[in-house]
Amino acid sequence: MSIRRALVATIAAGAFGLGGAAFAQHGGHGQGGATAAEKASKQEKVTIEGRVVDLACFTRMGASGEKHLKCAEYCAGLGLPIGLLDGKTGELYLVLPEGHASVTEKMTPFLEKHVRVTGTLWHKGGLKSIEVKSIEKKG
Repeated sequence: MSIRRALVATIAAGAFGLGGAAFAQHGGHGQGGATAAEKASKQEKVTIEGRVVDLACFTRMGASGEKHLKCAEYCAGLGLPIGLLDGKTGELYLVLPEGHASVTEKMTPFLEKHVRVTGTLWHKGGLKSIEVKSIEKKG
């Protein structure tokens, strides 16, 4: 084998090896070296009734409701986070999709609406979030 072929083969093998490592990293979300405490998060199945809000405007300015709908749609379209404001407790949750789906596609039709959401509640690092399994408009 020529030096050139050996060099090309070595580079190709290295590239495929790194590509596989990158794919494995994403598949496990890089948790291979995480401690048990880092992996742990409290989770529970819940149903919450509340309002879907644009988190950026809600947390900064308290903006919500039908008057804020156009702005909320604009912000969601930019990829800003969407939240769920619990109508009973006033708790605010970051909305997460199932898997790697789009939160924007699923939640935009419900912005500034009263809804019933069923999903998995996650608590980690002080952040409360809900992975939405189903959502329906209330009233």
